[in-house]
Amino acid sequence: MTIVKDKNCIKYFVLAGVILLCLYSNSLADLFIPIFDDIYYGNLVKMFVAVTSAIIWGVEVGLIVFACKKLTIDVFTSKDKKGKEMQTWQVIVLFVLTILPMIIISACINWKVKIVYALGERVTMIGLLCNVCEVLAYAVRMVLMVMFISSIQKGFEMIFKTKYIIPYGAILAFLTFGLIDFFVLGMDLRVFYLVVSLLYGIIYIVSGKRFLPTWILCYLIYLL
Repeated sequence: MTIVKDKNCIKYFVLAGVILLCLYSNSLADLFIPIFDDIYYGNLVKMFVAVTSAIIWGVEVGLIVFACKKLTIDVFTSKDKKGKEMQTWQVIVLFVLTILPMIIISACINWKVKIVYALGERVTMIGLLCNVCEVLAYAVRMVLMVMFISSIQKGFEMIFKTKYIIPYGAILAFLTFGLIDFFVLGMDLRVFYLVVSLLYGIIYIVSGKRFLPTWILCYLIYLL
């Protein structure tokens, strides 16, 4: 392993720190919950929070993309990978990494489809709509999560030059938003989300550091 003093890595680490803060910036939506407490007996609160969270994250993604262009930070698929197909072994490994957690989590919830379990089998139309909004909002959050993994991975690779591929992004994802979500967020299947936070980074590596395939597969794991 060779250590290289590349000051450009600082930009990537700062960006990763900003993204980590953005992942939890949706807590601002909680400030406006009292406004919706009395609307439809408070049943619209979850939907409001989900929609507001999606908007906040969406704006932040737009600002981050704009800043990356100005600062020449590349957190998306590199130019040399665009338009190139993945090798057979990559497709096979990605398929296994995607389908395996789906099977495991399905077994843990009595062989149900995870999204059905998450949305609820016996809910009102309003409750179902609220749950759907939360699921869709997570799609925007997943963009930030993959951007975080990409920033960390590329930042560390600018410092440590080695012939081996070390999943820095996966490790930091596990140690940051993985553990934070596990201890702070009161959601079901917390252990599952903690483990897959590590898996997201591995998928990013196996995909050849391709942003879109990583986002699609990670979101599929979250959904199914």
